[in-house]
Amino acid sequence: MITISQIRNGAGYLSRHLSANDYYSEGERVEGYWLGKGAEKLGLRGVVKEEHFESLRTNRHPFTGEKLTPRMHKVAFHDIVVSAPKAFSIAAIVGQDERLVNAFHESSRFVLSELEMHAAVRVRAGEMVRTEAIKTTGNVACAAFHHDSSRMLGPQLHTHLVIANVSFDEDQQRWMALQPRVMLEASKQSIRAMFHDDLARRAESLGYKVSRANGGFRIEGVSQELEERFSQRSAQRRQFEQRYRELFQREASKERIEAFIKEGKSAAKARFVREFEAEFQRNPSRVETEAFVKDWRSASLKRTSTAAVRQGQLNQLSEVERRELELTVARARKACAVNRLSQVEEVERPHIDAGETERAKLVKSSAETPRRRHESAGPAQSEARATTKGKGKKQQWKNDQERQRLLRQMKRGLNVAQALRGHPASIIARSLRTATRR
Repeated sequence: MITISQIRNGAGYLSRHLSANDYYSEGERVEGYWLGKGAEKLGLRGVVKEEHFESLRTNRHPFTGEKLTPRMHKVAFHDIVVSAPKAFSIAAIVGQDERLVNAFHESSRFVLSELEMHAAVRVRAGEMVRTEAIKTTGNVACAAFHHDSSRMLGPQLHTHLVIANVSFDEDQQRWMALQPRVMLEASKQSIRAMFHDDLARRAESLGYKVSRANGGFRIEGVSQELEERFSQRSAQRRQFEQRYRELFQREASKERIEAFIKEGKSAAKARFVREFEAEFQRNPSRVETEAFVKDWRSASLKRTSTAAVRQGQLNQLSEVERRELELTVARARKACAVNRLSQVEEVERPHIDAGETERAKLVKSSAETPRRRHESAGPAQSEARATTKGKGKKQQWKNDQERQRLLRQMKRGLNVAQALRGHPASIIARSLRTATRR
C-alpha cells in the first residue's frame, strides 16, 4: 500500500514522526538516509542529519544556506508512505526473517526510483508563464525512514519517503518547486501495482509461496485470522470514520483521518472541541468528548523498548500459531537454499561435463596405446613376445599399476584445474573422492 500526505510546515516532524523508533520508545532513534538524484546534486548522501533536513524544510541549501527556490512555499515535504502487506510484515517481524526486511527496503528504493522518473516543475517561461504547463525533471531529494511497527505496536513494515518540495531544472540551471501531480497520479495508477509485484517476486525468490489477488498479495502460511489480529489500527480507523459519520452526518476527509492517525490524545481532544463548536455552536460535554476521542495510545508506550514490543507481539500468538509461523519461515529458507543450489549446479554443469569429457579422452587414449603398438608390430616381434610372455607377466602387472597411478594423478590435476575456474568446494571434493576410488 502507498499513502501520500503533504507536510505544510514540518517543524518537529523529523523528531516526532520520523526519527522516533516506530512511534515508541523515546530513547531509540531511527536513522534516515538520503535517496534521489536531487539529493546527490545537493551533496546529500548517507545518513540524514537534522540540520540538513531543516535546511530543506525552510527552502535553504543544506550546505551554503542560500535560498533554493525564489519563494517559500506552503508545502515543505510530500510524505509518501510505502507499507508491506500484513502477512509479509508478520513473517518478517514476528517470524524474525530478516531477509524479508531487507527485501522490503529494496522494494522501497524501487518505488522511489519509479516516482522520481515522474518528478516535474512548472514551465514559467515565454507563452507558458501563466499556464499550468509542467515539464519532467526526473530528480528529487528524498529522506527515507524505515519503521517496523504501527502506532498500536503491531508488526508493520513501512517506509516514509519524505520528498522535499524542490527539483532541479537542467534547462534553467536552478531549483524550482516540485510539481508532484504526475508523480502522485502515477503512484495511484501504476506504481502501487509495480511495488506489490516487485515485493511478491522478492518473497518468492526467498522461498515463500504467495497468492495474488486484487492488485496485492499475501504470503501463504500466515493465517488471515493472524492478519486481522495484528491489524488493530485499521479497525480503529474504520471505527473512527463511523463515529465521525454518525456525529457530523458526513464522511471524514482524508486530512481528518490522517490527523486521527498522527495526533496525540490532547491534540485530538482540542481538534474535536473546535469541530464540535463550529458544527453545533456549543461546547461538547466531557462525556461527548470522551466518547469520540478514544483509541489513542497511552503515553506510557513512549517508555516501551523494542525488545518488549517484540515479546508483546509474540505473546499474541498461541503455541500452535507460533509453531506454524516458525515452520512457514523454515520451509521458505529451505526452499530458497535448494533453489540456489540448483542454480549453482546448473551454472557449473558445463564445466563439470567438459572436465569429465577431457578425462574420458585421456583414459581412452591410454587404454588404446598398447593395442595400437601391438597391431603395428611385425611377425618376428610378435613371436618374440610370445616366447617371453610368461616371464613378462610380473613386469606387466607392475606397469599396469604404474599406469593406474598416473591416471589418478591426471584426474586429480583436472579437478584442481576446475577449482581454479571457480568450482564450489563440495563439487571438487566429490570429484576427488570419485577419482581416487577409480
